[in-house]
Amino acid sequence: CILVSAKYIKTITSGIREGAVALIASIGVLFLLLILYVIYKEHKSISALSSSYNTTNNLINSIPGGFILCDQDNGGNFIFVSDGFSELTGYGSDTAVHAYKNSIWNTISEEDRDSTKKYILNNVESGGNFEAVYKMSVKGGGLIYVLNRGGILHDENGRPLMSCTIMDITEMENASRELRISEERYRVAISQSNTYVVEYDVAEDTVKNSERVTKRFGIPPIIKNFRTSSGWAPSFFKMVSQISKQSPHCDGEFPYTTRSGELIYTKNHITGIYGTDGQLIKVIGVVDDITHQKTVEINYKRALKFRDTLIKLYEIHCEFDITNNIIIANSASPHTVGAKYNEHENEFMTKHIISGQNLKSSQFLHIQIWIMENTEETR
Repeated sequence: CILVSAKYIKTITSGIREGAVALIASIGVLFLLLILYVIYKEHKSISALSSSYNTTNNLINSIPGGFILCDQDNGGNFIFVSDGFSELTGYGSDTAVHAYKNSIWNTISEEDRDSTKKYILNNVESGGNFEAVYKMSVKGGGLIYVLNRGGILHDENGRPLMSCTIMDITEMENASRELRISEERYRVAISQSNTYVVEYDVAEDTVKNSERVTKRFGIPPIIKNFRTSSGWAPSFFKMVSQISKQSPHCDGEFPYTTRSGELIYTKNHITGIYGTDGQLIKVIGVVDDITHQKTVEINYKRALKFRDTLIKLYEIHCEFDITNNIIIANSASPHTVGAKYNEHENEFMTKHIISGQNLKSSQFLHIQIWIMENTEETR
């Protein structure tokens, strides 16, 4: 019995030992699989992170201009500089950091640095974005105009970082400056000339008048709802109706009465500006004051009518052009019309008509002489 029991116990102990070994082996296999799984996940995570980094880097480098990530609090130290920024400045990624002494503020020209830095920091400290235009120094000591758009980001520790997207706008800024200079020249030229300029905006139905127009015609510099206004609007729109994209110019004359009652005669030239869709956008008008010329013309026509009346009443009529020394009319001797005359040799003209005064030094342009029979009736 004792021998049987010992053999049975030996059998049980051997089974337990074998089961323990098997269990330990199983646990070891599971642990190994777990390690392999962790390594796999870690590798997959690193691959995904690397892929994400490459994608982000490609996106950043595809931004026109350059991208900078810098520390807001620590003097604007560079944290990341894109390839585009290196191309913009002419420095390599490593040399750019050294050239600008590891600070974004040193990229700004000395002339613009203080004001630009103050503006950017005021915006980011209040939690807003910024958009700044300034001159930036580049390799070789040159300067370019840049537009810097940016804002605040935070890292995993909550540290504020300043992101900046910088674009070269030198050509646009130079063109804008030339435009401003041209506009200033235009304004000075207009203000010093006798030309009056008006600009009509079709969409806003508004007229903008130059300073000379305002002073001469006594009208405000801006007239809204121009179509329904009085004054010269009807005459203006009559001219506008005659222009088109194919023929954008029109000339016309019309009088204008000021609020003080003064009658001003104007000669107008308008030009239409059309959009790509063929619609009229603006009308630029150049106005000339021809009141003096018009008055002379009107008076001359009246004088002609008066002369025709006198010719019917009197026997002899002579007219002389003082400026050109030409006989214009001579009913007594028609063959002399168009001939030159000398006032010093013409005793009748110089002594009897105007008492010998020098005609050329006088303000007369024409002299008209009417001769009639010296009788009591005609006197």
